[in-house]
Amino acid sequence: MVGILSLPVDILTMIMVIVATSGNGARDLAWISATCKDFKEVAKQASVLKMLNFRDSISTCTLDYRKHRHPKDILFLCARYGNQIAESSFGKGILDGDYWCWLMTFLNSNPVRDESGSIICGPLWHPRLVRSFILHGRCQHISKIFVPLHRYIVSNSILKETRPYCAPSEIMDMCQYEQTRADILSYITQYAKSTGRPIEDFMVEPNKRPTSLAHRENVIAVFDLLFPPPPF
Repeated sequence: MVGILSLPVDILTMIMVIVATSGNGARDLAWISATCKDFKEVAKQASVLKMLNFRDSISTCTLDYRKHRHPKDILFLCARYGNQIAESSFGKGILDGDYWCWLMTFLNSNPVRDESGSIICGPLWHPRLVRSFILHGRCQHISKIFVPLHRYIVSNSILKETRPYCAPSEIMDMCQYEQTRADILSYITQYAKSTGRPIEDFMVEPNKRPTSLAHRENVIAVFDLLFPPPPF
């Protein structure tokens, strides 16, 4: 332990980034941080939190933002530093109309900097959170966002003259496709449970799966036109 702690901070940070991006990144980082105060401090660095892996074997992930309503919560800090899975979780909160999620976007309107003073991420802009949710949210959640997402676009798009007509067909196609994925996943999960085998045994290898992002990317293409990112 002493030998590891004597390493330069840059090397320790690199080690933590490797841990953070591993298959069980969030769990492993929490375990390592609990073993040593110095590790805990390194684990809080922006470069580590931005890369922290929350994903599971299903490849999409939406964590319950309602359990993380605190400015110093690790999930919120990850979102603040541009971690897209963390952003996705709070993006769902934005579409749900959650007061706390909206409040945080107003209270975090400045870019954030890393330990060296360099800007690592822009303001906590609510379209960025919603965009991450569209790309990374679980199919079970994406399948149900037709009304919330269309309402959000109509209410917040800068293109006032066209926003009522933007993306309904793209959103509907995405929701229907994701509902099909959710139904298949539910069946596989139940079957795996009945056989006592892990669900991974029934999943197609990632490199052999058909693309599942096509419908989401169609929505994103329209979304990016309606919500061009602001300079910071």
